[in-house]
Parts: sequence; C-alpha cells; structure tokens
Amino acid sequence: MAGDSTLLRFIYERDLSKLEDLDELLDFYSYPAIDSADNDLVEPLGSNGKPLTEKGILLSLELIHARLKEEKGEKECIRFPICKRLSRSKNINLTDENCAGTQWDKQISCLFIGGMNYWELADKTFIS
Repeated sequence: MAGDSTLLRFIYERDLSKLEDLDELLDFYSYPAIDSADNDLVEPLGSNGKPLTEKGILLSLELIHARLKEEKGEKECIRFPICKRLSRSKNINLTDENCAGTQWDKQISCLFIGGMNYWELADKTFIS
C-alpha cells in the first residue's frame, strides 16, 4: 500500500511492550551503531554476519561533516581517541599522523576514508 509506514503501523497496531513485537520492529529497522563503554564500535550485523553498509555510510558522513565544519577550530577526527585506544588494546594500526588534521590524506582504511570514497570526495583537493 502506498504511503504505508511500518513504524506507524507498529505504534498503533502492535504492543511494543511485548519483546516479540519490539524484536520484529528492530529486525525491520535494525538498530543504530553504538560507541560502547570501552570505546569500541558496536555495529548491527546483517544476515551475512558483516556490519551493515548503511551504518558505515552514515557514520562516515558524520566524520566528514564534523571535520569540514571544523567546530571550535578542531581538526582532529572525532573518532581519533577511540581508534587510538583500539589500536593499542587490539594491537592493530588504525591511525596515522593524518588523523590529527588531514584525514583525507590518510593511507590506512577507516570510516573516514571509506566515506570519502563512497561520497565521491576521494579525488578532491582539501586545504586544511
């Protein structure tokens, strides 16, 4: 039916206090990515067991927007402290010197670089 809204249908026709109904709604919409208490990223997984592409796209947009907006003169990637901590705790390299201000020059794959590719910004020239 045109104009049908799953969310409105659930609100008016279902009992969201019942876990079964809430689970069904979450299965339809998924759940947002969450930064956990240990600063790791908890991402919803698709049926293939891999993180949902849509979540990565939205997170990358947030990172790019924050960097270009440069609020209060801040050039460091907003996820830099999280990635740095994860790099140490998991013994993997997620950061380089570009995370501090020239993220578009970063050589290590991350949400920011993935977003630059997805949003077709990778070949653009940025001045910091």
